[in-house]
Amino acid sequence: MKVFRMLAVIALVLSMTPALAQSEGVEATRYIQVRAASSMLALLRSSAESYMEQHPDIAISVTGSQSGSFRGMKSIIEGTSDIGGSSSEPDEVHIQMMEKKGVKVTGDIVQNDAVVPIIHTGNPVTGLSLKQLKQIYTGEIRNWSEVGGKDMPIRVVSQLGNTGAYETWSKVVLEGTAMVTPSAAFLDTASAVKSAETNEGTIAYSGFTNINGNQSVKKVVVDGIEANERTIRDSTFQIKRSLALYTLEGAPQEVQDFVKYVQTQANQSKP
Repeated sequence: MKVFRMLAVIALVLSMTPALAQSEGVEATRYIQVRAASSMLALLRSSAESYMEQHPDIAISVTGSQSGSFRGMKSIIEGTSDIGGSSSEPDEVHIQMMEKKGVKVTGDIVQNDAVVPIIHTGNPVTGLSLKQLKQIYTGEIRNWSEVGGKDMPIRVVSQLGNTGAYETWSKVVLEGTAMVTPSAAFLDTASAVKSAETNEGTIAYSGFTNINGNQSVKKVVVDGIEANERTIRDSTFQIKRSLALYTLEGAPQEVQDFVKYVQTQANQSKP
C-alpha cells in the first residue's frame, strides 16, 4: 500500500515539495484520480498537495496534457478518472458516450478564465477588436500593416481543435461558424505560445492561466480591455470561459469533498 501511495505522489508532480513527507507513515486507503486541462494543473496540483497533508489516508494523482479538457471529460465517462478538469462543456462526442454508457456528469465551476490573443514583444501592435481578430483568423487581414503594425505578414497560429481554448476562440471570435484560414498553423498550447515568443509575425492565443506572468509574450488588448484578474473576474474581457471540475453523478463523498476544497483554494487565491 505504501508503494502505491508513493507512485500516486510521483504522478502528481515530480518536483513536489518535502512537506508531503509528513504523512509518509500513514497508508492511503482512498484514491482519487484527476485528469485535467493544462490551464488547471497548477491549481489542482497545489490543492492536492495541501489536501493530502491534511488527509494522509487519501492519495490524489493529478495528470494532464494538451487536449486535457477533452481527455479529462472522456476519462470520467469511461471510468478511468474520478474528476475531469475542463475549460469547456461536454461536446457531442462526450454526450454520445454518456448516452451509450448510461451515465451523467455534473460540473462545478472552480474559477473564471479567459482566452487571450498573444503576439511577439517586438510587435508594436497593442490592441485589436474582436472584428479584426476574426478577420485575421479567417484570412481577410494578412499583413500587420493593416492593423497599425509593421509591413510584415501575419503568421496565424491556432490551437488544436480538441482543446478548450480552441472551442472558446471558435465560439467567441469566429462566432461559431467562420473557419480558420487554411494557411494557419495548428499547434498545441506550449508550441503556440513558443511561436509568439520567437516569431515577430505570429499571432496566437492561450488560456490566461497558462500565460499570466509570462514576460516573453505580449497580451493583446481586445476592444480596449486588457485581460487581467479583475476584467476576467467581472467578465468585462469578452473572450471568457469557466474552468470546471466534472464528476459522475453520485460520485463518492471523498471526491465531492476534494472538489469543494479546490473551489475554496481558488477563491482564496483571488485578488
